[in-house]
Amino acid sequence: MDISKLLLKSFVPPTELTSKSLDPAAGRDDAKTAEGLKSVARQFETVLLHQVVKQMKETVDYSSLDEEDESGEQVNSMYWSFMTDAIGRQGGFGVWKSLYEGLAGQQGIDLEKYPADGMVLDERL
Repeated sequence: MDISKLLLKSFVPPTELTSKSLDPAAGRDDAKTAEGLKSVARQFETVLLHQVVKQMKETVDYSSLDEEDESGEQVNSMYWSFMTDAIGRQGGFGVWKSLYEGLAGQQGIDLEKYPADGMVLDERL
């Protein structure tokens, strides 16, 4: 069988296109989308914080009493990791808010209805 005949047999004509079906925001739940964008922005900031803290940690001279004992280095690494996670959970440095506002604006989310409010960093950390 000729391939063109096979393609024509399997071709299904497109449904009628309307301006609503071309709108990417049609049928979207803005509240759910806004929460998803906030979550992604917070996660991105946490990853960024991990990278910043990793670079910062490398500037600190850490020495153990026992040079062959690597457990002190592991504990130190865990400390930095947990501290960074705690900073991220408590709101980070606010980079996520700017990122969220930019992404929400691109998605057509009303920032007055779904503002970038939320957690504030506890400065005692």
